[in-house]
Formats: sequence, structure tokens, C-alpha cells
Amino acid sequence: MKRYAIFIVSFILLLFGFQLASGIVLTMMYTPNQEVTAVRSDIVFGSTQPSIGLIVMVAAATLAYVISNLIRAKRG
Repeated sequence: MKRYAIFIVSFILLLFGFQLASGIVLTMMYTPNQEVTAVRSDIVFGSTQPSIGLIVMVAAATLAYVISNLIRAKRG
């Protein structure tokens, strides 16, 4: 049960960290559209760029697994 708790806690912390870091990077890379329009009549929901959510979750889960194994190996 301890291994599962370590894995879940490290997974949640890493997922939060990766989401925060990717948000910072995406915000830094954002360039607003300089096109001047009086009234926009079109509304766009979502993004046309590919989502990196799955990649972030897989990376966080992998690192959480490695961390839980390292902690377990240190304890014996």
C-alpha cells in the first residue's frame, strides 16, 4: 500500500508541475494576432494546435514510477 501511495503522490505532484511548466512555456511563446478588426463575428472554441496533454500525463506517470522505485530501492 505504501508503494501505491508514493506512486500516486509523486504522480499528482509531477503532473501539476508539468502542467504548470507547459502553461508557462505556451504563454511565453504566445504571439497575439495584430490584425485590427472592428467587430469579430466568428467565435472559435478550442485550438487547432495538437494537444500535449497525453504526452504530459505519460511523462509524469513514467517519472512517478521511477521515483517510487528509487524510494523503494533506498529503503531496502
